[in-house]
Amino acid sequence: MNTTKELIDLLKANPNKYRMSTAGAGTAGHFAGEMFIAMAGVKSQVVHYDGGGPAITAIVDGDAQWTFAPIAGRLPHVRTGKLKAIATGGSERISVLPDVPTVAESGLPGYNAVGWGGIFVPNGTPQPIIDKLNATIVAFLVRPEVKEQFAVQGSQAAGSTPAELADASPCEHLRRRRASAHDRLRTPIS
Repeated sequence: MNTTKELIDLLKANPNKYRMSTAGAGTAGHFAGEMFIAMAGVKSQVVHYDGGGPAITAIVDGDAQWTFAPIAGRLPHVRTGKLKAIATGGSERISVLPDVPTVAESGLPGYNAVGWGGIFVPNGTPQPIIDKLNATIVAFLVRPEVKEQFAVQGSQAAGSTPAELADASPCEHLRRRRASAHDRLRTPIS
């Protein structure tokens, strides 16, 4: 298969025949895949592996036929032809794969599943320590060589304030809850 439309057509024509690999239940790739399944109105087996390596090995070996996974560790397989990237999950194309469309561009408008990370500290950490840590991290992330290291892996470095991170976390939580409303995902999110 070469496009998102072809994947959707294949899954619609063969409900539960094909297997989506994940790096484990509750991972970002699992939620991205479940959101895709729900939005596309398709059915697929979902197989949880013990980590990203085994999930990708399942694709390469033919034990599973599709997955959503962070590009960083998969890019070498894409470049050697062991994996084919048919779409990316974000709202914009990524610089390391400029010819690969997004899922939204490819027929599922509104699809946006991007992994992100934050740095968290224990509750009760004094505000001056949080402020100093945040300033140091943000200053590091804007350095050209750091941005370049993120870019070559298909990622984007972005700093924020602690308040922005706190605001983003409930939004991400809500989006994942909506994806989990799909009847295939039974693990409750609290």
